[in-house]
Amino acid sequence: MQFLNHLKLWQKLLLLVVAMAVPTALLGTFYLSSANHQVSQARNELEGAHYAHSLGAVLAEMENHRGELFALMTCGMAGVAGTVMVIYAGFLAPVIPNALGNILIASVISTPAGLAVAALMVPLWRS
Repeated sequence: MQFLNHLKLWQKLLLLVVAMAVPTALLGTFYLSSANHQVSQARNELEGAHYAHSLGAVLAEMENHRGELFALMTCGMAGVAGTVMVIYAGFLAPVIPNALGNILIASVISTPAGLAVAALMVPLWRS
């Protein structure tokens, strides 16, 4: 306290202003840094959602062609994957001769059947 007794009034006020300015400046710096980070995050989110506009146009067009899309999905699921086909053929080889050929033919035949079922469920054309 002896230190403050030797100071003049303007020096005491200057010391008080400096004592308040340092924490205020520090808090202001932290606040501005946080605000800049939030603005940057918002910009990144807007840029990340930019693809949604073009995707919306594709999805709107897909509604007009949903029969074709369903046919594509049905035929894709109707076939047997190559690895599964080889595993089935390996299991059935001792019992059925030429099991791989039979499974391959069954997989190829299922494609037109998948198209027929897809056309029955979701017509390829609109009336």
